Amino acid sequence: HVLDNVAEFVLKTIELKYDDTAIPDVEAVQDIVEIGLMKYDLYDVAKAYILYRAEHHKLRDRKKQETLQKIARKKLFVTKRNGDKVLFDPEVLYRDFEIACKGFEDLVDVGILVERCENNMFDGMTVADLGAAKVLTVRAYIEKDSTYSTIATRLATRNLYDEVFDANDSVNINKDYRASFVRNIKRSVKDGRLI
Repeated sequence: HVLDNVAEFVLKTIELKYDDTAIPDVEAVQDIVEIGLMKYDLYDVAKAYILYRAEHHKLRDRKKQETLQKIARKKLFVTKRNGDKVLFDPEVLYRDFEIACKGFEDLVDVGILVERCENNMFDGMTVADLGAAKVLTVRAYIEKDSTYSTIATRLATRNLYDEVFDANDSVNINKDYRASFVRNIKRSVKDGRLI
């Protein structure tokens, strides 16, 4: 089948172009798919695919602009773990990146990380989604400098702390841990798991 040939072409091209440490982004893979479709004379399919991509690119850009305008007008909401919606605070995002980048201030521009992360946000996103967006933002820079691997790890660890300790944007992990320990002991006694 011709589509099997296209798929094989795409996979081989990705293997040749990207080594084990480099990860192609979605756009790069889609570009290779377009080339594969044309290589196997599927011009009508390639044209439809190109038009589809262009239309969805416009939609994503429009949504991104709407989100950035909401951030600027302080009208973007984030959904906390308990379901409450709170206004997004860009200063908290900046602080989170600043903490994760501690010791690498000369190598990393926190402002750029914040800007890139904001480009991936959407109204109503959960705290967990925001945590993942922070990690993915930094991960995109890892192949440029291994420092970003440490920063991504710090952010991912913080996400785990926040989830396990049920913390919300706190900077004091020790305090969160103690409060979570007491809260979980009380909950376990109440549920009959501890006597």
